[in-house]
Amino acid sequence: MNIYQALINNSPYTEFLDNNELIELIELSHEMVVEAGEIVHEIGKPVDHACIVLEGKVATLFTREWNEDCVLEQMVTGETLCESELLNDDNCQSEIRALEA
Repeated sequence: MNIYQALINNSPYTEFLDNNELIELIELSHEMVVEAGEIVHEIGKPVDHACIVLEGKVATLFTREWNEDCVLEQMVTGETLCESELLNDDNCQSEIRALEA
């Protein structure tokens, strides 16, 4: 999936943008490649960028007291991450980690 399709089909925030504004947003974006197990956003840290899953899977996690990770939700191709925290100037609400490269 490409970023244009992901934004058009899955992001509630882009419905208010015209095509030129959407293209400008994409031009300001950059691709981030992560490996399985790598942290994409860390719980409690400020969010300085939102992400769109273009390939693979990521999950929101929390760690239990005995250091066991528990998956809250899996996100797949086309889903956006941390856009509401970014818009609200909020910290990341849960750890987001890549399940696949």
